[in-house]
Amino acid sequence: MITRAQDEPGASFEAMNPAKKNVGYRTSAVSVQEMEALANEVALLRDAMFRTGWNSRAAKMPGMRKIPPPPDGVTVPE
Repeated sequence: MITRAQDEPGASFEAMNPAKKNVGYRTSAVSVQEMEALANEVALLRDAMFRTGWNSRAAKMPGMRKIPPPPDGVTVPE
């Protein structure tokens, strides 16, 4: 059974309080440095997923070159 959350006055996180209670979301404050670190991790994961997909198709197609892994020490896509 889906219940509709009642509107709550306020902006951003305060307005999500009914949604958090109904669907189990929890919010917490995040620093800019933590957001930037997460964005870098997401970019690395995105690149790794693309490279893995590309290389798996390249293995099946003659003449298609694989993408090499990033050099050692490279932690953020450039």
